[in-house]
Amino acid sequence: MENYFDIVSYLNEGRIEEAGKKIIEIAKDVEDEDVRTVISEIEKEIMDSRHNSDMFISYSPYTDQITQATRAMQKCREERMKYLILHGLYLLTKGNRIILDMIKLTAQVKPRTYL
Repeated sequence: MENYFDIVSYLNEGRIEEAGKKIIEIAKDVEDEDVRTVISEIEKEIMDSRHNSDMFISYSPYTDQITQATRAMQKCREERMKYLILHGLYLLTKGNRIILDMIKLTAQVKPRTYL
C-alpha cells in the first residue's frame, strides 16, 4: 500500500518518470494481462522520452519549428504517460477511491467561492 502512495506523491509533484518507474517496479510480478499491457506502454514511453532530443547539429530555417514540435511532442508523451500510470494504478488497486482521490490533477481546479 505504501508503494501506491509513493506513486501518488510522485504524480502530485509532477515527477512523471519516477512514478512510471515505481509502478513498473510494483507491477513486475502481476499476472493480469491488462496491467501488463499498461506497464509495457509506460516502459515504451519512458524509453521514447529518453531517446528523443530536440538538439540539432545543423541549422536551417526549420530548426526552430522542429525544436518546438519536439517539445510539444514530449509534453504530450508526458501527459499520456501520466494517464497510463493513473490507469495502471486504478487496475492495481482495483479502483481504490482513497488512493485515487489523493491524486491532484492540474486540470481539476476547484472554484474558490467566497460568501
